[in-house]
Amino acid sequence: MIDLRISSILGDGDMSVFRLIETLKENPLKYFSIVDLNHALAYRIIEKEGLDNLITGASFKVSYKDEIIHILGYDIDTEALNVLYEEKFPIEVIEKGERAISNFLIKVFQEDGYTIDDSDFRFDKIGVAIEQVYAAVMYMNPQFEYRTLRDFKNHGINNQSSKYYYNTVETCFSVNEAVALIHSLNGKAFLACPFEYRRDVAGLLEMVIEHNLDGVEVFHASSSQVNSMKLIEFCIMNKKLASIGSGFKGSDQLIPWGVYVDEQILELKCFDWIMKRGEKND
Repeated sequence: MIDLRISSILGDGDMSVFRLIETLKENPLKYFSIVDLNHALAYRIIEKEGLDNLITGASFKVSYKDEIIHILGYDIDTEALNVLYEEKFPIEVIEKGERAISNFLIKVFQEDGYTIDDSDFRFDKIGVAIEQVYAAVMYMNPQFEYRTLRDFKNHGINNQSSKYYYNTVETCFSVNEAVALIHSLNGKAFLACPFEYRRDVAGLLEMVIEHNLDGVEVFHASSSQVNSMKLIEFCIMNKKLASIGSGFKGSDQLIPWGVYVDEQILELKCFDWIMKRGEKND
């Protein structure tokens, strides 16, 4: 199995970097990557020696046509990214932004009769306020309309017609900025699986071509086998690379890590950048 979309607790995941690596050693994947949001701080902790199946990576939150999507960067210079991240998002800026989101959401939920105490909340990483408020709401009402955090983010927080909408553009890159940054880090830029957003998939794929992304995440928990094959066909026709990721965030989440892909599919040229690492690809 392969999984190039794993999040650690330094991003929006639940597991520590140490626990992730130890678990991966016990249940090895053919290739894996940790792609935390806007940074690669996990790679300061990881002992890369002996991890020949590790592909460096990060996820970037991008604003595109007033919607939030993600672009994934692989084979990046992780320390160069971390230096840029710490300059752009010092801890005081992150804490201020997260407290503002928390206050907004708590007020909205109070109007619906929820009482949320944020005295034990943490505000030290981008996105943590949304996670904590959502967890508090689900604890009080397991039948809340958004049954997963992913749906709450995609269709509540990032949906301008929703009462939960919150403008997070200040922590977003434009498509051009994200792609240029990834390329400046000697990496490859991929659109995260477009079916995850349940929106204009054709338009997102056009964006891949127009903005010179290197590829598309074709296998993901949000994509059916049929849709994954359609994305592979797009990659082949447009000479784009293909990526594979589960979106794993932690052992308590519904999505397990690791994606099984038939060996015949992995022999396709769009997967050479993964399967023929170390070789010179055409």
